[in-house]
Amino acid sequence: MIYTNLLYFLVIIVLFSAAPLTENATFPAGMDLVGIFLILWLFRYYNKHHFTSIRKRLDEGELSINEAKKHFTLRSNVHIIIAIILFAIEVFFFDLKVFLVRNPLIGSSETLTGALGLVIFLFHLSIIWHWAFRSMGDVLDIGESANKYILGNVKFNLVIVLPWLFFSLVIELFSHIDAPWVNAMQNSGLLIVLFIFIIAIFAPLFIVFLWDCKPLTDSELKDSIHSFCKFLGVKFRKIMSWDAMNKTLITAGVIGLIGRFRYLLITPQLMELLDEQELLAVVSHEVAHVKKRHLLFYLLFFVGFIILSLTVFNWLIIFFVSTDLGLSMIVTENGFDTGLVNFFAGFILILLFIVYFRFIFGYFMRNFERQADTYCFNTGIGPTPMISSFMKLGAAVGDDGKKSNWHHYNVSQRIDFLRKCIADPGEIKRHNKKVNRSLTFFFTVLLIFAVLVVPFNRGPEWPNETSQYNYFVKVLEKKRALYPNNPALHQMLGELYYQSEKWEPAKTAYEVSLGLNYHQPEVLNNLAWLLLKCPQKELLDPKLALRLARDAARLQEASHIYDTLAESLLANGMYEEAVAAAEKALKIAKEDRKYLRGQLKKMKLAYRESKSIKI
Repeated sequence: MIYTNLLYFLVIIVLFSAAPLTENATFPAGMDLVGIFLILWLFRYYNKHHFTSIRKRLDEGELSINEAKKHFTLRSNVHIIIAIILFAIEVFFFDLKVFLVRNPLIGSSETLTGALGLVIFLFHLSIIWHWAFRSMGDVLDIGESANKYILGNVKFNLVIVLPWLFFSLVIELFSHIDAPWVNAMQNSGLLIVLFIFIIAIFAPLFIVFLWDCKPLTDSELKDSIHSFCKFLGVKFRKIMSWDAMNKTLITAGVIGLIGRFRYLLITPQLMELLDEQELLAVVSHEVAHVKKRHLLFYLLFFVGFIILSLTVFNWLIIFFVSTDLGLSMIVTENGFDTGLVNFFAGFILILLFIVYFRFIFGYFMRNFERQADTYCFNTGIGPTPMISSFMKLGAAVGDDGKKSNWHHYNVSQRIDFLRKCIADPGEIKRHNKKVNRSLTFFFTVLLIFAVLVVPFNRGPEWPNETSQYNYFVKVLEKKRALYPNNPALHQMLGELYYQSEKWEPAKTAYEVSLGLNYHQPEVLNNLAWLLLKCPQKELLDPKLALRLARDAARLQEASHIYDTLAESLLANGMYEEAVAAAEKALKIAKEDRKYLRGQLKKMKLAYRESKSIKI
């Protein structure tokens, strides 16, 4: 469950991060709010209808209790996917992110903005959890009240949300440190890797709190488990009663890389369901994860995703931009649609994550679980209690033994493999060799990427490296030769030339673009800025810059355009008008307000000095 939820929240984080911040909202503010509230109201009705329908069919005898459980689980998962789609609609079409950024209390911090975005998504999930409990809570015994059921689900998922928010805060703080070693760590991905290792070591301390874990009370069962773990040579800080999700889970788990911060978690329902020998068989499974270092491998797989994605991500973005389809999508009459590039980048990241974790990580997880199942042969417990525990678990959760799972073999497959190992003990050795060969192959490929590929293809953001600028310039120059009358192509080239400090080619490209279509406020603004700030003094032309900036302001009311106008007026000695333009820029700004306040202060100071009076 936790791994599936991790995927859901990653999708939400990527979608929210990729959403562009534009000066002009898609719809008027009132229409945006009405659209969002309408979506939430319809989603509430949708959940009420479908969950009460399951209960009605159960009460009328159309569904058995096991069939109702299956429908309940399936419907819950489907509704979460629908919630993700609706949240994306709210963000991209109804300007939800723009509303949050406009808030002066949180808009200046990406971490606070992201946190509030996650809270809003959790509200969508709370609608699902509310009606799930209202309809089936008493039948499934999933808590005392809807509020407690919602709180239990929120706390269960906070172990995913909080590390990301903490990491986002660290990145935001580091962004204010202008030091070479900080930039090197960020560009190489070392900061992310270091953060993952820190979280992996210390996360169990807050997981046991969020998951309502309590030390197992003194009893013969606790003594048996403790002695059994000691006999197997594995240390746990504590053996915990895992009371998460209002004590509705029937499972066990182990968390923590090192013994000092390692916990064995067992839910009360599992302890009630199994006898002592069966419970020790389950404990042997969890101990095997420690003995086989599966937890460390899981951590390395996350690091591996970062290493592989640094390269594959860039390749896919470059491929997209270099195709006719990609260029036709990101080139608009207003210039370069960076928002669409960000959206595509987010889509690629989600796709990479799904493929990597569903197929690569999932492959190893299934086979690690199989390794852990067979460890009972080495502990003196034997396979019989393990098989009987699987049978009881399948019956308790309403599973017919054939339910598919991307990170576990199903119950029937696990039982069949144990029986196969009873008939032929050599099967265990063959499976271990298969796992070892697979690990060797994977980490060899990962090492090749880390040593030979990643250093020459750094940085997931596009565009941010000289080699990438040069590549895109070549692509655009070829496109310009084919379509010389496309003003957007000339604009894009102008932007890339400007960012790579090729001032004369940038100026020429902007001028050609305006010659083809003068009514382009962004191009007018960019050329005006170049004529004001270019380091090559022979290219400076404040008078022309002022004319261009005024034309841009007439065509589009945007804070960055009025900022350029203010600079143009200042350069031409028109101080009072420069103050007015800077005030206008700050008034309509939705971002970069700190910078614009500094600009306004500069304009006022210049005006004050010109008049020798205090304003």
